[in-house]
Amino acid sequence: MLQTLIEQKYQEKMAWMLSHVDVQFPTPASLIGKDHYADLDAKMTDIHQIDFCLLHALSLPQFTDDIVLIDNHRMTIRLAMLLAEKWPEHKESVFEFLTQIILDDDYQLYLALEQNQPTACAMVTKVTDNTVLISDIAFASDMKTINKQSFICDLTKLVQSNSQMNSAAIVTSNPTDVWLNELNL
Repeated sequence: MLQTLIEQKYQEKMAWMLSHVDVQFPTPASLIGKDHYADLDAKMTDIHQIDFCLLHALSLPQFTDDIVLIDNHRMTIRLAMLLAEKWPEHKESVFEFLTQIILDDDYQLYLALEQNQPTACAMVTKVTDNTVLISDIAFASDMKTINKQSFICDLTKLVQSNSQMNSAAIVTSNPTDVWLNELNL
């Protein structure tokens, strides 16, 4: 049943994201970016369910960058810049699409910053009172595997400190993501 709820929340998240260009005069580039973003949906077949206690028990170094909950449009632009890197051939149009994001408490956006430069980002969506969906994960191209794992660990600690959450479903577009597979959870 939890798997069904996770998949349903993921589809709701996708519908919300795609709705951002359902306006009277969307830019052509944002519509093209929307199509590329939607194409990624077909590739989202890998869902990892992770118990926070097991994740937090790992001997991972503390993530040294600041992780912030995005609360203004300027920060969504910075998230869009980093997330659009997942589409190298279509970066400009996907960036144009992602800049249309409107903040919503149901879909919390997080950005990691090192010396004011974006290094990682993710979207957190509540699935149940105990479980969140972590999606739209992106990292700076030079980030090491251990730092990617530390980002996810510290992000879940941040989410848990503000709620009763105790597990996460992490959705990725690449089933061979080394950083995630090496967690062995």
